[in-house]
Amino acid sequence: MSDAFARRHGAVNFIFFALAVVLTVVLMHPVYQAVSLGCAVLYYALLRGRKSVGVLLGLVPVWAVLSAVNPLFDTMGQTVLFTYWGRPYTYEALSYGMVLAAMCVAVILWCLCYGIVMTADKFTALFAPLLPALSLLLVMIFRLVPSYGRKARQIGGARKCIGLGGGNGKKSRLKSGMGTLSALTTWALEGSIVTADSMRARGYGTAKRTSFQISRFTAADGVLL
Repeated sequence: MSDAFARRHGAVNFIFFALAVVLTVVLMHPVYQAVSLGCAVLYYALLRGRKSVGVLLGLVPVWAVLSAVNPLFDTMGQTVLFTYWGRPYTYEALSYGMVLAAMCVAVILWCLCYGIVMTADKFTALFAPLLPALSLLLVMIFRLVPSYGRKARQIGGARKCIGLGGGNGKKSRLKSGMGTLSALTTWALEGSIVTADSMRARGYGTAKRTSFQISRFTAADGVLL
């Protein structure tokens, strides 16, 4: 899903998420952490809709485990809840663990929101004039994982159609997986050569690079920033 904020200029989006993550990490006050976590939850739910329920519910045990684990290593505090192996499990350490866990969950959610809002086009348009080679490299890396995943599924489906799919045994599945990995590696190497030849044919690196800005920084962006 796309909202009004996601449609703003990439600089506004990037600076907001950078400051949200930095302030969440720096400001360890419980009120600040509650505000950051609440806003992150609401915005992620807005962006993902019903698909956000699974992720949000999955982060609840992460928060609980991190909260419970902190007093095991940090024994400071005056209110002892119980002792284990002669070490105190204090209420203060548990409270600090809850705040620390909230910080971790909030940062995870802000990063997930960043991945949805800051698309590859926005990132390239924002950093291409400053770091053309690095921005191009990062965009190419970001697309590798989903591209390789789709290609691996295609290769696996094609192998099943010709009777080379994995059987029920572990050895058969391992052999089928190795065959898929071999074909995927060959495709990746061939694709890298084609990409390099295409970039060379288009004159990449022969002159100063120009960039096309599909969005302009408007007065509304400045006010929002």
